[in-house]
Amino acid sequence: MIHYCEKCEEYTLKEVCSKCRNKTVNRKPARFNPNKNYAKERLKVKGFL
Repeated sequence: MIHYCEKCEEYTLKEVCSKCRNKTVNRKPARFNPNKNYAKERLKVKGFL
């Protein structure tokens, strides 16, 4: 399962963040769909726009 560190804002496979040693939460990243509301923002963050 994919875990997310809310403090570092990074994804990991571990239950404890390796950077800040905080407990991570189960979370899946949003699916990519170019027709969704935030697709333009996601593409900007990735550097495609």
